[in-house]
Amino acid sequence: MNNNLDTNLQQDIEIVIEKMTNRFNTISTGRANPNMLSQVKIDYYGTLTPLSQVASISVPDANQLLVKPFNQNDAKAIVAAISKSKLNMNPQNEGNQIRIKIPALTEEIRVSKVKEIKKINEETKIQFRNLRRDYNNKIKADKDLTKDEIRDDQDSVQKIIDTGVKKITQLAADKEKSLMKI
Repeated sequence: MNNNLDTNLQQDIEIVIEKMTNRFNTISTGRANPNMLSQVKIDYYGTLTPLSQVASISVPDANQLLVKPFNQNDAKAIVAAISKSKLNMNPQNEGNQIRIKIPALTEEIRVSKVKEIKKINEETKIQFRNLRRDYNNKIKADKDLTKDEIRDDQDSVQKIIDTGVKKITQLAADKEKSLMKI
């Protein structure tokens, strides 16, 4: 397969995997993780800014996050942004810091989060299928290739896609395992 096409496909797959990993990081496993707040953006002087750029986030213990704003005046905006997020967290403003207790997950919530993980995994597989289709179409459109070269290139695309699918399947299994661990 054309090395340029091969490299581009691998880069595209890594981007898709990174997006999936970022989505997995926002799913609470019942244990505190600073990445849980990675999608939270606050209104910072009229601009939506990621929380990590206006505050430090730490984990004092397994079921608690501590957010320390760089500017104390931003504490109210941070509390509002976390409360409005889809994370279902209840931040407590302590003046110079914000404490967020991570509630224990019930079995019902764990099962619903496993379903969410499977949904994200399936959406990622669909993105892989779309990549495979796009790259196979590029290969077919190349008039300089023989039928054997086209078949070989398509086989190479399939091998790269299969490697990506194995990787995301393992990531999803690991996330499910950590979620179901009590």
